[in-house]
Amino acid sequence: MCVIYDVEKDMFLRDTNKYLYDATYFNGQVYTVSNLIPAVYKDEYGNTDDGAGIDFEFWTKAFDE
Repeated sequence: MCVIYDVEKDMFLRDTNKYLYDATYFNGQVYTVSNLIPAVYKDEYGNTDDGAGIDFEFWTKAFDE
């Protein structure tokens, strides 16, 4: 499952449009690997907040202890 933050809706959403196996950052670009076919895609839209603080927390019940 891929969780994204939608800046327009100001909320976290489950991204159901991507079936990704893995992703990597190389030479300033993000590349993703398909989970359905043997293909690699260049991510052309998006940004990262690596190193930025998290403004809030969302707690769920414990599924496995």
